[in-house]
Amino acid sequence: MPTGSLALAGEMVSVHPWTAPAVLIPAPPKTASQTLTALVEALMPPGLDRPAMDGDVHQSLKIDAVRRLERWRFHSGLKRPPKAALVYGHYLPTRLNLKRIARRYQPAVCCIPIRPLGQLVCSLIAHCDRGSGPIDPKLINRIEGLSHFQDLNPSERFELLAVRYLPLIQNLIDGWIDRCAALNIPCLVIPFTSITTRQTELQNALISELPDGQKQQPKATTAPIQRNPTTTTRTNLNSIDPAVRQRKRRLAELLFQDDRPSIQCCTTTSSRTFLMKSRP
Repeated sequence: MPTGSLALAGEMVSVHPWTAPAVLIPAPPKTASQTLTALVEALMPPGLDRPAMDGDVHQSLKIDAVRRLERWRFHSGLKRPPKAALVYGHYLPTRLNLKRIARRYQPAVCCIPIRPLGQLVCSLIAHCDRGSGPIDPKLINRIEGLSHFQDLNPSERFELLAVRYLPLIQNLIDGWIDRCAALNIPCLVIPFTSITTRQTELQNALISELPDGQKQQPKATTAPIQRNPTTTTRTNLNSIDPAVRQRKRRLAELLFQDDRPSIQCCTTTSSRTFLMKSRP
């Protein structure tokens, strides 16, 4: 793949001379993704580009094309291209998102946080109890589009959110693994517990995967990093109707098949797996 280009549906989209390496963090909701973003940002130099999201559900990227005036400023030296970028959100590998990334950046590595699906859906319930879901359309006086959401019992909420969110999560995870394999971009799948309880080990593993020249050693700290923690009482998975859990399991089995690129487990010493690297 030529430098400065991103393969997109058989096309080559030029981004020269804006080839800042970008760390992509396309994250399913409720996977400690903001904490992961902070951990990665701490390993990168200051002055990162942090593209905004298009809308408040973080599913589309807002990266403007380089216009003539900005191009002149770059070439004249009045404005310097970014050295690196960190692109976080719940965005899918859609044609539009890939095109927008290619406008200014060269994807260097992709980090996808994951979490056991039962725990994830329980966390979604707690998120909705705050007033809306992570990708809720946010209609007035409605939660997840329903005026009666608060009247549902925990098992009904669990089933509703599983049906709505699991297909999106599958699309995001499998879509990015497949897209990264096609583009030869390293793709790291990072378990929830690694982000929340094994931060030093995780940062030491991530440092070798970041773009050359765009990384720094993690700062020594005794305080764990935590972003946007759940503050409401979380539903216990064991309190969900077993029949509902079984239907959710069957849905997950239908969605997550074994036709994705192989996963190579990366471990340190005798510790358990905390980071997985996909490969074509």
